[in-house]
Parts: sequence; structure tokens; C-alpha cells
Amino acid sequence: MHAGSPMPTFRARLRSAVRRFRRVAARPWAHGVVFALAVLDVFIMVIPIDEVMMLAVLARPKRWVRAFLLMTLGSAVGALLVSLLVQLDLDWVHRYIIEPVMTPELRDQATRWLSDWGILALAGWALSFLPLPPAVIVVALAGVSPLAILAATFLGRVPKSAFFAWLTAKAPQKLARWGLLSREFVRSPDEDEDGDDEGDGNDEAQAPTDPGSP
Repeated sequence: MHAGSPMPTFRARLRSAVRRFRRVAARPWAHGVVFALAVLDVFIMVIPIDEVMMLAVLARPKRWVRAFLLMTLGSAVGALLVSLLVQLDLDWVHRYIIEPVMTPELRDQATRWLSDWGILALAGWALSFLPLPPAVIVVALAGVSPLAILAATFLGRVPKSAFFAWLTAKAPQKLARWGLLSREFVRSPDEDEDGDDEGDGNDEAQAPTDPGSP
């Protein structure tokens, strides 16, 4: 019954897309893709944006600061755009942006945080591992300025993103051990490009070498 469910298929396609990004993560434009995906993630809440950023850092460890700043800025810009749309109070915004991501549990939790902490609640939410869109929507519906939402999102994202980017550049194995980064991504892309080329690589590595051969 579950075999025909679209969710496993979607997740498989998403994982495949992440693998494809890994192969191009060293390109000069890859950090721009990280920024764009961070913006999009605030709208659709399904992109593993932290993992995408870490793949960009793995490909270019010396650029880890640029990677995390662009991801953080992308999340903040996405929050700004979502809050502007929410405050327009249009039917299609409710149907396509608010309803798909606003579960009752997340709405209630975000409302409690906002009631207790005000705009600082959004910064704390952005710092956590909770999905960002519900908090942005609740704060926007409360009438908070979109610029304040942008600032709170940026400030909340910075510490977490900076830590994970730095750790990815210095010790990615720790992230794999903690389950925050797939172990397959810690290996080099050529090692498991198609997942079934290991036999060829081993044959090549075990081939005898004649020191006198040209």
C-alpha cells in the first residue's frame, strides 16, 4: 500500500538532487545555488539546506565563511519575502504558502514562543533545528515588520550556520558521526559517483606495476 505513496519517491528524488549538487559543489557558482535554495526553503520547507551548505564547504573548505554567510542571508531574504506576502493577506498566499507548512502543532508552538519572547522568539527558532517557515508566518501574521523578521532570522541563523560550516571544513567526520551529514558525502565524489564503480577502482588499484615499464 505504501509502495505507491508519492512521499518515498519525492524523498528519493530530493536525495538524488543533493547528490548531483555534490558533484558541482566546487564550481564558482555553487555558493549562489546555496543562497537561492536557502531562499526557496523558507517557502517550501523541504530542502535540506544545512546539508547543501555543508556539501559546498566540503568542496571548498577555505570558503566556509562565504558559504555560511550566503546560506544565512538566503534564509533571511526568504523570511523577508514570505513575511511580505503573508501580510498582503491574499487567498493564494494562504492556499499555497501558509496552509502547506502550518501544522497545528508548529503554529501553537510558534505562537507560544512569540507570546513569551516577542521578536527574539524568531531568532531562537532560527537557531534551532525546527523548520523556519511556521515561525516566520506566525510572526508576520502578528504584524511584525518584515525588516525586523529579516534581522531576527539572520541573527538566529548565524551562530548555527557558522558552527556547522567551520566544523565541516575542519572535521566533517564528526558531523557524519552525529548523523548531521551523510557518511557517503564525507568521501570524495569520485569514490562513489555511481555507487557501483568500486570494483573497477579496486581492480585498478591492485593492478601490478612494472617499475621498468614506461
